Amino acid sequence: MSQSPTKSRLYFTILRLISDTVLIPVTIIAAYILKFKVGWFFQIVLNLQFGRIYQQAQIEPYLDEMGMVMLIWITTFYFMGLYRPFSGIMPEVDEWVKVAKAVAIATIELMAYTFIYKSFPGSRFVIGYACFIGVFLISIGRYMVFRLELRALRNGQLSQTAVVIGENDIGQDIVEKLRLFPTLCMRYIGTICKSEPDKVHFHARNVFKRLGPPAETLDIIRDQNPDVVFLADPDSIPDLNALKSHCETHSIDLRIVSKDLELAVSIAQIEDFDGLPFVHYYRYQPDPTALAIKYTFDWILSLLGLILLSPFLVA
Repeated sequence: MSQSPTKSRLYFTILRLISDTVLIPVTIIAAYILKFKVGWFFQIVLNLQFGRIYQQAQIEPYLDEMGMVMLIWITTFYFMGLYRPFSGIMPEVDEWVKVAKAVAIATIELMAYTFIYKSFPGSRFVIGYACFIGVFLISIGRYMVFRLELRALRNGQLSQTAVVIGENDIGQDIVEKLRLFPTLCMRYIGTICKSEPDKVHFHARNVFKRLGPPAETLDIIRDQNPDVVFLADPDSIPDLNALKSHCETHSIDLRIVSKDLELAVSIAQIEDFDGLPFVHYYRYQPDPTALAIKYTFDWILSLLGLILLSPFLVA
């Protein structure tokens, strides 16, 4: 069994947290400059009569409250799912939408905070500008982390290994998806099938690999030690129960194309794999150390969120 990618992907989650920790103060400072220093720049630096100079507006009050601002934003990001590992076909778009929603909600929370705690500077323009600037800057930071993680996924460093059983159209569709979309976080090993198909789907031609016949399925799986097995042709397996038992014993994800929903049992669930319905057995269990770190991270942020929201809950 290959090493669980959960712990490795956790490093990129921490990298996103570091990126947010750096960019949130930059966002607030940029919003302050946009509101209060544009006139100074045009009149003093460029000698143009444009904008207004605010003599009394100082940045120190914003810096003094920066810790609370970061706590509000990061806690909101956490509850909006911005620190969960991405997956799927278009994760960049999903990430941008989540960032926009999270920043908007954090802005509303910060504005409510200014009404309750008068110590925060009263300019709503700075908070409003921070919303737009934050969406832009944080999206850029996360895109840079995404590109680093995507490179690791393409190299197979963070992906689970996957074996496909069946050379039919569904089996080749799966191979194509695994080849085209590394963000699915699965690396294709090969296909168990009776013979090489006469026609291979276009995007699977350079990667399609026959591992052996279905009669040797268990031996092949023992040899390859995959994390996930896609059963695209259940009729080709001589002993489906033996395969299910092996996957259960070795904590292997077994996903069977759901043309016969009677295969589903209490430990299984129906899962959509980019339009392909599968009965999902024996979900892979991540590394215990990674889970412990994740649960600790979740517990701390949940506690901080509860403390942060307690005045609103009391009100």
